[in-house]
Amino acid sequence: MTTDWSEYYDNLVKQKNRSLDNLYYTSNIEHNDNLNKIFKILSDDPEAIVLDAGCGVGNFLIPLSYKCNFVYGIDISKESINICNERIIEKDIKNVDLKVSSVLDIPLNNDSIDKILCFSVLHYLNYNQIELVIKEFKRILKKDGIVIIHFMNGGSLHGLSTKLLRFIRQIIKGKKKYPSTNIPLKKLIEIIKNENGTAEITHSAYYYPVLFPDSVIHYINNRFYYERFMPGFLKRYGLSITLNVRFKKL
Repeated sequence: MTTDWSEYYDNLVKQKNRSLDNLYYTSNIEHNDNLNKIFKILSDDPEAIVLDAGCGVGNFLIPLSYKCNFVYGIDISKESINICNERIIEKDIKNVDLKVSSVLDIPLNNDSIDKILCFSVLHYLNYNQIELVIKEFKRILKKDGIVIIHFMNGGSLHGLSTKLLRFIRQIIKGKKKYPSTNIPLKKLIEIIKNENGTAEITHSAYYYPVLFPDSVIHYINNRFYYERFMPGFLKRYGLSITLNVRFKKL
């Protein structure tokens, strides 16, 4: 992950003036259901040692600390880690360790983590970097451990239309300072398989193109939950996908 993204999130946290509840995402039926699924998987073992890889200001890390034995948190944004640490001190949480670190080189020992959460991180990386991250997850994960990965799927209708618009924009205005990759689900699964891993879709949402009106999207997402009606094969084409990943380790 580049220094640019570290700078971006440092500035984002400052601009939000610590308005933490909606710092990285908005709440709706789809999102809340996804979070419920994630926390159910990550908090079913009170003895588990968990890594929040890209913990930000601790919106996931802090709730996990009440459900798990110990939680490590890493993030490239020093400002985010500082605020997360302040929140932990305020709440007198003792079972957390934070570090400013990239997911490309995780400062943890081999076979030391039971579960990993990586929420909305991979789509900021290029394919080579994602391969390194998957190797790192496999390295630090214990046998029979799991990784929960949430990412934006470049193979979705939204992802494909975004690529087209970015191509046009780049011709007219040049490359954006903070470009995101939005790796296609098929490519990510291929990378995981190369590390003897398997991936199961636990949540998939948002099936609209990039220019679909936000007002309509918000109306739908705050009133209806249509994922439950989607045939299994269509879930591969949602924009927001959460995977449950496991690796075969000797």
